Amino acid sequence: MGRKGQVSARLPSFKLPPSALTLPDAPATVRTEAELLTEHEHTCPTCQAVHISLFRGTSAMCPDCTDKLQVAFKQPKAEAAESESQEMRVKAWEELCPPDYRNTGWRDHPELSPLCRWVARYWWLAGPERDARRGPDGEPVFGWERGLGLFGPTGRGKTRAMYAILKRLHFAGVRCAAVQAIQFAEAAMLIAERAPWTERNPALELIRLCHRVPVLLFDDLGKENSTPAVAKAMHDLVEERKAYHRTLLWTSERTADELAQFLGKNYADGIVRRIGEITRIFHTEESIPTQPEKSPTEALSLLTATDK
Repeated sequence: MGRKGQVSARLPSFKLPPSALTLPDAPATVRTEAELLTEHEHTCPTCQAVHISLFRGTSAMCPDCTDKLQVAFKQPKAEAAESESQEMRVKAWEELCPPDYRNTGWRDHPELSPLCRWVARYWWLAGPERDARRGPDGEPVFGWERGLGLFGPTGRGKTRAMYAILKRLHFAGVRCAAVQAIQFAEAAMLIAERAPWTERNPALELIRLCHRVPVLLFDDLGKENSTPAVAKAMHDLVEERKAYHRTLLWTSERTADELAQFLGKNYADGIVRRIGEITRIFHTEESIPTQPEKSPTEALSLLTATDK
C-alpha cells in the first residue's frame, strides 16, 4: 500500500450532514407592520402611572421615571467630569498667572486706581453685553475696539487689573495667555540670532502662542530691548492679531509718542497705529467714563458702593 493509502486508512470515517436545502422550512411568524406598531397600556412599576408604550409586557417604566433613572445614573459621572475640569482650569490658571496676581480683589486692593478698578470689574470681550455699557456721549465706554490698553505710572494697578480680567475670561472657558515684553524680546532675539535648537524651539513656541491665542496680555510694553529684530517681531504680532481679530490686552508706562520713539522709525508708526486701531486705551489716572468728573477718592467710594 502506498503512503497515501496509509494516511487515508488512519482517518476516521464520518458522514456529511444533510444539506440545509433538504431541511424542512421552519414555520415563519409573520407580523404585519400594524401589529409591530401596536401601542400597549402599562402601569409604571415605580410611580404607578398608567401610560402607553410600544413595548410589550407589564414592567415598562413611564417616560418621566425613565428620565429620572438616566439622570441619576449620569449625574455622578457628570459631577466627576466637572470636578476634574475645574481642577484642570485651576492648574492652568496657576501656570498662567504669577502668584502675586492670582487673587487680586478689585474691590479693596490698595494698588488699583479707580480707573483700573473699574476696568477690572467691567471689561469683557467685544459683544452686545459690553457695548450696552455707554458713556455720557452715548458711545460704548470700552469703544468699538476689540482689545484694551492701560498706560500710566508704576504702582497704579495696570497689571493687576489685566490679570483680574484674564481670570474672569479663563474660568469662563476663554483660552488666554500672558507674556512679559522682556520675555517676548528675548525669544525674538534667540530666533533672529539662530540660537541652538534647544533654545530656539521654546522661543518659537512662545512666539507662535502669542500670535494664535484668542486673548493675549502683553505686559510692560516698552521695557524690552529695542532692536530691529524685536521691533519686527512686535510689528508682525500686532499685524496678525489685527488681521485675525484676536484680542490684545497690554500695559505700558510709556505714552504713544514715547513708544514710537522707543521702537524706532522703521516699525514704530505701524506698531503704534495698529495698537490704537485694535485696543481701547485708558490712562490709569483719568476719570471713569460713566461718571462726571470726580476726585479719585469720590470715584472710588462710588464704585465700591454700587457693588453692595
